[in-house]
Amino acid sequence: MVCKNTILGGLAILSAVARAQQDDYPFASSIFDRVNPPFTFTECAAPSEMQTCWESQNYDNEYLNPLCTGLQNRVQCALTNCWNRVYSCDYQQLMVAYNTSCSDEATLSLPFFPPPADAAEVCSCNLNNVVDNFEKASSGWPRCVQKVQDENGITDDDDSGEDFPTPGCDCCYYGVVAAAMYDTCPDQNPGPIALDLVRQIYIEQNPTGNNSLEQCASRLASGNFSCTDYGFNLYGNNATDYAKPTPIHSATGNFSDINGILKTPVSGATYTFTGWNTTYTITAASVEAVATRSASATKVSGSVTGSVTGTAINTPSTGAAAPTMSAAALIGLSGLAFALL
Repeated sequence: MVCKNTILGGLAILSAVARAQQDDYPFASSIFDRVNPPFTFTECAAPSEMQTCWESQNYDNEYLNPLCTGLQNRVQCALTNCWNRVYSCDYQQLMVAYNTSCSDEATLSLPFFPPPADAAEVCSCNLNNVVDNFEKASSGWPRCVQKVQDENGITDDDDSGEDFPTPGCDCCYYGVVAAAMYDTCPDQNPGPIALDLVRQIYIEQNPTGNNSLEQCASRLASGNFSCTDYGFNLYGNNATDYAKPTPIHSATGNFSDINGILKTPVSGATYTFTGWNTTYTITAASVEAVATRSASATKVSGSVTGSVTGTAINTPSTGAAAPTMSAAALIGLSGLAFALL
């Protein structure tokens, strides 16, 4: 039995938290923030038009709108007025926010996501890969909780499972998420990506039991709780290296856009795309103005310690493969998660 509170694993609860980014919910920011994801207007092809379009969207009760109308409109704002940054970190984060809490990725493919690796003005960290690895690593958490409940004799008819503490599972979850993030973007600080939010929800403010990274270090290092034995098939062997105050790998880099400047619209000055059961015609703004910009190359700022190769990568154990939750399933769970927050 995985009860209502314990089913909230992985992207499901993070999408729900993203819906609740209000004053009453002081959660850490992450790439899943849905209500008001960050966007820098000054480098857009039509910066003032982009800012006006973006800020004109009504976000009152946006987290209760299953269609995410505000995000849909902002996607169109960006495609028209900021077409030169469709591979940027800002646009890619907008896609992540939409796809993890609003859409079924099997039926909706938004323009320019994910980006090609060598694209001009592309984000230094592939956020689509981050989400994929995050999702796969997270799949061990409900298996772990189920096994802990089974070992303690909690059945489907036992309400005590609602608040039964699972600190070992929570420590493993934090560790595998950290390993997955460092494995995907080793020079990026994983905190703003989502690790700060995971620590806040699963370690620091977990209502089902006291926990801390210091306790995680001793709990997992003691050998009394094996993340792989409890269902974390991916990165389970690496959790002990990261679920502690000083992990074996750290980085302070921030997202940045690299590979120069995108000077011409990828799909032409006018093109169409289909989404939300509608075909839209997009006309790129200020194409001539961008063509005269000087190209520049930027680099990721920050520092890196430790090596991720050979430490964060771990092949899933033999047996049943770790299930990957579809976007549609995540949406359903995120609705449940929000109802329980």
